[in-house]
Amino acid sequence: MKFKLFLLASLLNSIMIFSQCTIPSGLFVTCISFNSVLANWTPQVDADHYKIQYRIVGASAWTDLYNIAGIDSSKHIPSLQSATTYQWKIKSF
Repeated sequence: MKFKLFLLASLLNSIMIFSQCTIPSGLFVTCISFNSVLANWTPQVDADHYKIQYRIVGASAWTDLYNIAGIDSSKHIPSLQSATTYQWKIKSF
């Protein structure tokens, strides 16, 4: 029983260490058009991939952009409504 608990604790500790990527920084946007934008960030050396979430300011639901390569430092966000303010965030994995 002690071995099983030790193994489980070791596994959980490894998962927690693996899942702790740094948070991307230097967020800014460029190439702003009437219905799209280019989201930019400083790439993280430990990132395998990123996920961007964006929404209209005040909305509760986020739209996700998945599987952005870890070497990327920008992503086109399409299909935005004109004359509307958005917010976005990014997470590394």
